[in-house]
Amino acid sequence: MNLKALSIVIAFICAPVLLVAQSAKKLPSGFYNLVDEDTGIKLKLQAVDKFFNVEQTPITTIKHIIATEAKMDKGNGRLIPVVIITMDKAGIDALNESLEHGTGVVPHHIGLVVNNKLLSSARFAVAISGLKLNLSGSKTIEEAQALKAEIDKER
Repeated sequence: MNLKALSIVIAFICAPVLLVAQSAKKLPSGFYNLVDEDTGIKLKLQAVDKFFNVEQTPITTIKHIIATEAKMDKGNGRLIPVVIITMDKAGIDALNESLEHGTGVVPHHIGLVVNNKLLSSARFAVAISGLKLNLSGSKTIEEAQALKAEIDKER
């Protein structure tokens, strides 16, 4: 099966202000479950003073990202800056396993942590059926390019 046949775009919403880890513990860069319990590492969105708890262990690491692309893409009838992440099958399988057997919360809340910062989060109600994730929410193409660069630096 070729990559095009497996591709689907899943929207991730990026906060314009990064969430910063409140712990001195260095988290491996990757995708994490965001949970309601206080069992995880607390992250704070400084712009709105909102806290998130990230599970201690990633669902899958950033090493499963095989390509990134920053570009302007159509969203809601207009061009918006996005970062498209292509993952390998093992990474997508791990995300889907978490969605299937995770916290039981639907929609399931997953975040992307890079360099101890929560860069993006999304809620999933169904399994991911392709190898591509679409991170939207940057206000400018320059913000999208900076996000791409930060992800690429960690890969």
